[in-house]
Amino acid sequence: MQMIIMIINLILTATILVRDYLNRKKKKILPMYYDDGTPPKFYVTGDKHRNFENVKLFCRDVNTRRKDVLIILGDAGLNYYEDFRDDELKREMTALNITLFCLHGNKEKRPQNIATYGIRNFCGGKVYYEPKYPNILFAVDGEIYTFEGKKYMAVGGAHSVDKMRCLEEGKPFWEDEMPDAETKIKVEERLAAVNNNIYGIMTHTCPIKYLPTEMFVSTRQHAELNRKSKKEKKKSKDCKVFKLDIDRTTEEWLGKLEEKVTYEVWFCGHYHVDKQIEKVNMMCHEIRPLHTLLFE
Repeated sequence: MQMIIMIINLILTATILVRDYLNRKKKKILPMYYDDGTPPKFYVTGDKHRNFENVKLFCRDVNTRRKDVLIILGDAGLNYYEDFRDDELKREMTALNITLFCLHGNKEKRPQNIATYGIRNFCGGKVYYEPKYPNILFAVDGEIYTFEGKKYMAVGGAHSVDKMRCLEEGKPFWEDEMPDAETKIKVEERLAAVNNNIYGIMTHTCPIKYLPTEMFVSTRQHAELNRKSKKEKKKSKDCKVFKLDIDRTTEEWLGKLEEKVTYEVWFCGHYHVDKQIEKVNMMCHEIRPLHTLLFE
């Protein structure tokens, strides 16, 4: 009887190992501890808002490795619903052969306010992570990270211009979406400690003088048109239009920061545009190597 049990256990173990091997081969997944002797590669992109189709295609086409890192400049949307839907998406992202390094945006709950998150070290700084999703990391605001030998300051958060619509329609909204006074002090002190000289800065929104004003009209039109059904579009007087809630305090603070810091490159998301203004790179759909110019 013991021999039979032993044989059954061996068969079950072998079945699990074969299934795991086939799954990894099919999905091209490498374990977190895999190391081929080469350094990780770093890539950067903008807001995803829970749509990771281009990330999946990128990982497949580039043949990324688990240790390679994709930096998402806020609004990944992985902590949006705060229920099983977030877990389903995180499981899907965990299956990707890449590590996600996300800044906090303004359309998601801060990870430090979610009980399942802990803190660990990553690239010279602290990150938030969940043990069951080890390749999904969130930057801690005010931390300095070293990516490919270059140091970057990370600062998430921004204001939602559609705040009133979210509140009216019961959509997710978080009052702490912007960096608070404590975060701003930490950022300023950390930068002062390196003589306000750093290779790069990563934020969700941008310094105020770089606001892509050409995007604002389309944003307003989008907010208004979303209030209308096809029938209501013909009767605009019956359409409910929500006033945009404008708060530029974060952008103004970043503007003052930008004036006194010496840096080589600034990355941000938030405005859903791929655009470069001087040293400031706004990212959205584009996925590119971190240390390659957006427009050459």
